[in-house]
Amino acid sequence: MKHLLRFSLIFLLFLNIFACQQATNPQETTTLKTGTQRQSYVISEINSYNSGVDSATLNYKYTEMKKNPYNFYRATAHLYYKDLSNGTIAIPGSWKSISNINTWIMGDLHTGNLGFFSDKDHDIKFGFNDYDESYIAPYYFELLRFCVSIYLLKSETGISDSQASEIVLSFLNKYRKQLLKKDKDELNKSGLKDNNSTFVYEKLKKLEDRDKDYQLKKFTKKVNGDRTFDFSNEKLAAVSPSEETAIKNAWKNYHKNLDPDDDHNDYYKIKSIALRLNSGLGSSGVKKYYVLIEGKSKDNDNDKILEIKEQKSSVVKLCSFISSYSFTTEALRVITANKDMAKKEEIYLGTISFSGKNYSVKLRSRYKFSWDANEFPGVSEIKDFAKMAAIETASCHIRGSDDAGHFFFNASFASTAGNALNTGQISIDKLNELAKQYALQVNTDYNYFKNSN
Repeated sequence: MKHLLRFSLIFLLFLNIFACQQATNPQETTTLKTGTQRQSYVISEINSYNSGVDSATLNYKYTEMKKNPYNFYRATAHLYYKDLSNGTIAIPGSWKSISNINTWIMGDLHTGNLGFFSDKDHDIKFGFNDYDESYIAPYYFELLRFCVSIYLLKSETGISDSQASEIVLSFLNKYRKQLLKKDKDELNKSGLKDNNSTFVYEKLKKLEDRDKDYQLKKFTKKVNGDRTFDFSNEKLAAVSPSEETAIKNAWKNYHKNLDPDDDHNDYYKIKSIALRLNSGLGSSGVKKYYVLIEGKSKDNDNDKILEIKEQKSSVVKLCSFISSYSFTTEALRVITANKDMAKKEEIYLGTISFSGKNYSVKLRSRYKFSWDANEFPGVSEIKDFAKMAAIETASCHIRGSDDAGHFFFNASFASTAGNALNTGQISIDKLNELAKQYALQVNTDYNYFKNSN
């Protein structure tokens, strides 16, 4: 009897200690942050992050951010990673101690950062289209950020919380299943047709019919029989003489680095240079140029437009509990991530440095397309998109970790990350809960920003 009583007391004491730990660990409980302190913090962080942006670009960016919570979220990835770090997003402590779940992540995954582009064979592909914030980090950073964006589609599409939750859970489970595929041939079946896509596949087929000179028609014109950028286009501006000289002086290093043994002086000959205005939201404020090159012949219709984009430190590094990695330049980080994560990266990927800054270089593809929040007609289309997003995200994460020749190598990533989701070590329901809660925080922060001066 004494033994039974002693056991009962010990058991009750254990339950009490466990309950206290659960109740008192602030990192395990998400509380909506409101009031003047949060309002001041949000506005201060946004202004600080954009402190170097010129007034015209800043006005454009802030106007777009104030349109809806979705736009606000796209432009504030820096807040997301700071909120991961400070506990506003209450990541369970146990998740942080799981080994071998780091991989290359895009860093800013939301519905607008998946789209279409050309691969190295010039074929149209669906997948990640923005690697500016790429970094090596726990994969659940990526999943959570995407899931929050699904909840934020409410304001633009009218989907309900229950519908958003259903889509999020479907996305997470599809990602889990893709990670755990054992057959590499099956894993490589990430195409739209292979996975019975309708909405995304139909968009691909429409884009496939675009003219080869689609981008040329959009941004250039012919003057005296030669092609140049069309500066009547409000998205373009002329570069200064010093900018033009700096780019041209650095240009040979770019194309020589693509293939040191191949002299493509004529192919990469610069015909015209333009400054790209008001492009994107998160990256609005960084320098972006378009360079028109000769291409494979002097026929104007073979010209190509390459995008030169300034690269800065990834916002993922703002999270305090991840490992730090070093790269020669930030542009090299972006290009390395793209090459490691893509199935068939395009042939123009490279870097260039001038005037004390470093830039990534890539093709302006005729297939370029990304979804705005208002381009989803209804729930079924968002479901189809989320399914394909899950397959592509898992495939990119696997490719980013499982090649020993890459910058980062984690051979056990797919099995460890997949099993963590499979067993509940990283709970799919908890990810959904965190996404829903943080979407509420984003809405609150959006209103603070919208109502500020």
